[in-house]
Parts: sequence; structure tokens; C-alpha cells
Amino acid sequence: MPASPIIEIKNLSAGYDNRTVLHDINLTIYERDFLGIIGPNGAGKSTFLKTAAGLLPPVKGTCSLGLNVLIGYFDQQTAALSSDLTVAEHFHELFPSLTEKDVRQILGAFLFSGKAASKKVSSLSGGEKSRLVLAELFQSRPNFFLLDEPTNHMDIPARETLESAFQTYTGTLLFVSL
Repeated sequence: MPASPIIEIKNLSAGYDNRTVLHDINLTIYERDFLGIIGPNGAGKSTFLKTAAGLLPPVKGTCSLGLNVLIGYFDQQTAALSSDLTVAEHFHELFPSLTEKDVRQILGAFLFSGKAASKKVSSLSGGEKSRLVLAELFQSRPNFFLLDEPTNHMDIPARETLESAFQTYTGTLLFVSL
């Protein structure tokens, strides 16, 4: 059985503030595809991702999601969390049906074990906040991840953790990197 389309992009031009940065893109991404977009700053990578996620309207053309597509979107601003809750409290508040043991287990998989889960969210580094947001996204179980430079501010162990998480991921992935 052929894979179903996750997103169909036809004759897409994308941009913002009266500036079109991408022109005439045609692309279909199917279930379980892993695609990476690389390029220099200002080339339109993030603009493309925001348009695909439905956060920016197309200047021209269409971006159509397939049936039952649940997006998990991460951008460079997503990790700008600020909360006086601890990491564990913050995560449990988002997923109240989880037991405390489940919360600790999930957070541990994203390098928030022991005392790290008791840190205040507002005191986390940029890389730690990114890991927390990614843990939240994984727990929401999207079948289409759109990730804009998710490894910025991450150290090697955090990057390896993210790599391990994606090795078991069975959905579709579109990511941007420098």
C-alpha cells in the first residue's frame, strides 16, 4: 500500500512583510519521510517551515495537510519558556493524566533526571528549554514534526538524546538546519 501524503505543496511562494523569499515550490511529503532543509541564514528555511505549519499564509499557491495529520512544531522561539514551576510540575501540568512516575521517566529520557527535574523552568539554559519543549512535543504524539534548528544551544549528550528519540519515531519529519 503506497504511503499517504502528509502535506502537498503546490506553486508555493512564501514570505512576510511584503517580501517574498521563496518562489514556486512544488513538493509532496509522504508518511515516514525524513527531510532536511539546509542553507544559509536568510534563505527562507524558517519561512517555509512556518508556512507549512500554517503559521504564515502562502503569498501564492497552497499548502494542504493530509488526513489526520497532527503537527508537532518547534521553532527557535518555542523554547522561550518562562515559569516558576519546576520542570516536573510544568510537564505534569501539561499532561495531567500521567503518573508522577511516568513524568519522571519521560523527563529522564530527555536528560531531566533526579535534581534536574526539580529545577525551575525559568532557570533552565537555552538547550535545556529546547529539550523540555521537545519532550512535550514527543509526548503529544504528532505524526508530522516540523523542527526549526532544534539542536541550537544543545550540547553533545542532548543532541545524542534527540537522535535516539528520532530513531524510534515512526512519523514524518521535516527539519531545518544551518
